[in-house]
This record gives sequence, C-alpha cells and structure tokens, in this order.
Amino acid sequence: MNTEQKTKIAYTVVDSSAKSCGGWGNYRRVAVIKHDADFFPTRIDERPKAVHEIVWCSGKVFSGKTDNCAHGRAESYALSLCAELNAELDNLDE
Repeated sequence: MNTEQKTKIAYTVVDSSAKSCGGWGNYRRVAVIKHDADFFPTRIDERPKAVHEIVWCSGKVFSGKTDNCAHGRAESYALSLCAELNAELDNLDE
C-alpha cells in the first residue's frame, strides 16, 4: 500500500436545519474520508474517483457555541481517529 496516494482526513460539512423545526440552530456532519493525497473533497460523498471510502460519519449533529456541543465532540473523535489511522499507515511503511 502506497501512503503517498492515500490519506485520511477529518472533514466538516454544514447542513441547514429542517424546515419542520422552524430553522432553529446549525447542524453539521463530520466525516473521516480516505482519499488520494492530491484531492480535497468538497462534500461527504463516495462518488468522486479520488475518494476511496468514508471511514466514519457522524450524521447530523448540533453545532453549538462551545466545543462541548455534539459537533465539537464528533470533530474531536474524528481528529483522533485520523491520527490513529494515519499512524497505522505510517507503521505499514516501516
């Protein structure tokens, strides 16, 4: 496996809230996406050729004012998962 061609990142997409709840609040999705190193995904989607897989996706979570909101916790988990998976890829090269 060539790690120069595959990388894992945490990525955030802003979603609008549903009209049924009156448009209150901001909801976001956080995902860890495995993709080519020279490609940056613009959305959480498996269709582009450079995206290999979506490793983890949080679904819609509320984005509040502090880091203790659901979005902050999901983003922290995604970043730690990325660090762990990238470390595994680095160990495969050695």
